[in-house]
Amino acid sequence: MFRKDWRSDVMLQAIKQLMPKDQGPLVCGVIIVWVSSLLYLLFSGGKLAFILFVIITMISTYQLLLAKCSGIHTITGDRISKLPKRLEAGDFYHIKTTFRIPGFWPILYVLIKERLTHHKFGTQIYESSFVPNFYRCGDIAYSIPNLKRGSYTFEETECSTGDLLNLFEHKSSLQLPLSFNVYPRTVHIDNWPYVSSFRKAIRQTSASKYQKETIEMDGIRDYVHGDRLSIIHWNASAKTGDLKAKEFIRESVPNILILIDQYYASYHDEEQFELAVSTAASIIRYIRNHQIPVGLFLPGKQIRFYEPRPGVTYSHRLEEHLLHVDKNGEIPIEEVLLNQKLKQLQGSLVIVITPEASDSLFQRLQGLKKIQLHPCHIFLSSKDMPETELWENQLKKERIRYYPVRSLEALPAVLGGD
Repeated sequence: MFRKDWRSDVMLQAIKQLMPKDQGPLVCGVIIVWVSSLLYLLFSGGKLAFILFVIITMISTYQLLLAKCSGIHTITGDRISKLPKRLEAGDFYHIKTTFRIPGFWPILYVLIKERLTHHKFGTQIYESSFVPNFYRCGDIAYSIPNLKRGSYTFEETECSTGDLLNLFEHKSSLQLPLSFNVYPRTVHIDNWPYVSSFRKAIRQTSASKYQKETIEMDGIRDYVHGDRLSIIHWNASAKTGDLKAKEFIRESVPNILILIDQYYASYHDEEQFELAVSTAASIIRYIRNHQIPVGLFLPGKQIRFYEPRPGVTYSHRLEEHLLHVDKNGEIPIEEVLLNQKLKQLQGSLVIVITPEASDSLFQRLQGLKKIQLHPCHIFLSSKDMPETELWENQLKKERIRYYPVRSLEALPAVLGGD
């Protein structure tokens, strides 16, 4: 008796493995139809009952064995994507994915459901399908239009198929990880006369040392391979046993710092903030092409300050920091301009990108001039405002550069018409 119960339990477990998960009522329905055809054959007999029983048995077996023998649970895939060197907001991204299904069991179609997650806007689902060829392979291809600035990641891919009667659905999932970044939309700036004077001031500096050394000694440091022999400090080297070099005070040269207003109440909508980010990205690319040290000040929920440095690699890093900026700042721009780190950039150009125009902001811009900084206001305006002309006259009296920008396409003309 014990042996009989043991065998029956094993048989039940095997049947459960063959049954599609979460589709119990359909499985019961198939079993009822098969039992009905069997009873019809036993009690009625004849060729019609026999043929009907054979057909129902074949269909039922196919449906119940499809999940186990279809190969959908061992499906494999590979993404084929030709990422351009740079994706910007508003672009489209074309992707192709190939699939291979092991096994031999006939499959009519495969449904594919892919999840693409944006760091800010959440998950978007893309559905597609393909019919496997003779080699049980297939592919899907689609384009993702109107990309948003930020980071995208493909999450789990869900694959499913059905039987001949489309009663049962069998699912599986696989990981085909892929991530890509979408940078802010930019425009090419041909010329900015106001920045030309800053470029002349640093054209003699190198890409690695953008500050001129004075003859005044500041301390002693370890010798670095490639240093001139004339700067070796022989006395310190003899005392320590290691080569030491003299450190000289460096003469400060004009740099450029870009400040984006991230105060949540400053902007009318998301589009206006995107204009601020795109303006900053376009200016960074212009400054990089002219080999000028550039930095970035992002006073968002977490205040981030990147001091001005030269080099293409550093400017690329600044652009990556613009991927995830948002208007989540809790400090108004007037208070941001009181940050003590600005005092360390004497003689530098500070580009303030904000839609604000108030008396308190005017006072802060005046304060920047008092600490030997050169403020420049890029004013973001979505429409003509009556106080714009008054604001422009105020800044001109203080010799503070003012550039009203209403769209990204107008930026080169506004800056070039300096």
